Amino acid sequence: MRRRKLLWHLFPSYLLITVIAVAAVSVYSYVALSRFYHDETRDALTARASLLEERMRPMLVAGDAAGLDATSGALGPSVSTRITVVSPTGIVLADSDEDRSVMEIMPTGRRSPAPWPVWSERHSATATRSSAT
Repeated sequence: MRRRKLLWHLFPSYLLITVIAVAAVSVYSYVALSRFYHDETRDALTARASLLEERMRPMLVAGDAAGLDATSGALGPSVSTRITVVSPTGIVLADSDEDRSVMEIMPTGRRSPAPWPVWSERHSATATRSSAT
């Protein structure tokens, strides 16, 4: 009977250790980069919202939906961001990409968290979702 070389005794275990180590590093890197990307995106959107707030607040207080719609349509492409202004009752007042009159009423309510990114003076939250519009 022929004896196997030492290499063939060690190779499978070292290969398994290498595959497990590469998989662990890959998963860790994916999670870390994903978290970094989402944090950077949230920070950039928060900064844009703060800048847009100063420009849109007077129109929002005055209830000028047409002005809000025109401003969001003009500013949206310049900041490379879709701007949607939603009233507390869920009615879309302005949108930079779609006609606000054809958009659905967004559900509101304090008991359930909103399924879309929300910004207000009292509360800020984010969510990742897809939309037909």
